[in-house]
Amino acid sequence: MLNKIREFETGRAGEGDTLRKLREADREAFRKAREATKALLDATNTMGAEPAVVAGVVAGILETHRYLQGQGIVAILTALGEFGRLPGHEDPRNAHAKATCAKLPEALREQIYWKD
Repeated sequence: MLNKIREFETGRAGEGDTLRKLREADREAFRKAREATKALLDATNTMGAEPAVVAGVVAGILETHRYLQGQGIVAILTALGEFGRLPGHEDPRNAHAKATCAKLPEALREQIYWKD
């Protein structure tokens, strides 16, 4: 996953003769998703207002088109599962959340296709 992140940040994929330029639309989707995720995580920094954040996330989901709801939820769950698989990138403040994310691929194996 870290290699995939670097590819989208640089706009280049592969090595040597197989190096290719990534589609600009893919890079823009990467940028939008990264910025939206950072904004969502910043919004959760509310010191005890978790119910408000959860309600806000659900309200945002309900206010999007039904197709986008399904597509977005699968993308978020898949991303959380991939985050849980990353080596490192944790400290005591997020160890529980990362361990929870690491359980998603197995827990949702039948609903979401994870590449192993």
